Amino acid sequence: MPKPRRKAGGGGTRKTLRRSGSVKRSRARRADWSATLDEDWDAKDYDPVQRVMRRDERDRRRRIEEAAVESPPSPDAAAARPPTASAPAPKTPAAPPRTALVTAAAGMSARVYVDGEERPATVRGLLTEIDDGFINPVAVGDRAAVSEDGGGAWAIESVEPRKTVLARADPFLAPRKQLIAANADALLIVASWRAPDFWPELIDRYLIAAGLSGIEPIICVNKADLIDDPKACENALRVYRRMGHRTLLTSAV
Repeated sequence: MPKPRRKAGGGGTRKTLRRSGSVKRSRARRADWSATLDEDWDAKDYDPVQRVMRRDERDRRRRIEEAAVESPPSPDAAAARPPTASAPAPKTPAAPPRTALVTAAAGMSARVYVDGEERPATVRGLLTEIDDGFINPVAVGDRAAVSEDGGGAWAIESVEPRKTVLARADPFLAPRKQLIAANADALLIVASWRAPDFWPELIDRYLIAAGLSGIEPIICVNKADLIDDPKACENALRVYRRMGHRTLLTSAV
């Protein structure tokens, strides 16, 4: 007659053992595994489709699905929604440059005649990098493109090609030259007859500069009321008249 089975353990887990010899014991084979099929032992982590996807792919798809099925908000809900920060207003496009006449120039500062008024302006530093053979980028008489920054400040952006240039050699930066005037049609050479005395050499220098620049020279002898020897004055001006230059006699008196 077979011996009755012993129930081992006194705790929560009940183990059924079967004696297979005098001292050897073995665990009894479990006959029914159906009880464990409903436990979903790896339901949280096991997903054969999404295991090969990137880590945040599941959340991204969930957000897409929720957005697709979400109904549009009602007008009342949209009105009750707090206002969001408005986007910055687009910048007003800068006004196109305008053409102005340079009436004065000293270094990087100048004065320009624009819109019927003479206004101060600054010279853009980019103009100083252009190697055109002159030490100063802007001169009186230049036609320049100017722009306004909206606060009343004007800047010279560029200079139009010059028709004529009156320049002199710089004693320290030769062969570069110093601009004296641009786009001049005529050069009025003024010399007094007395106090100080008439100086033909100075007039000759201006005549050479005008000839190199393509500018018409006009010789003006001032203080004509101090001429005590008209014949001497006539002889001094005759050589210039023979060269085809215009001569004038003027006097404040």
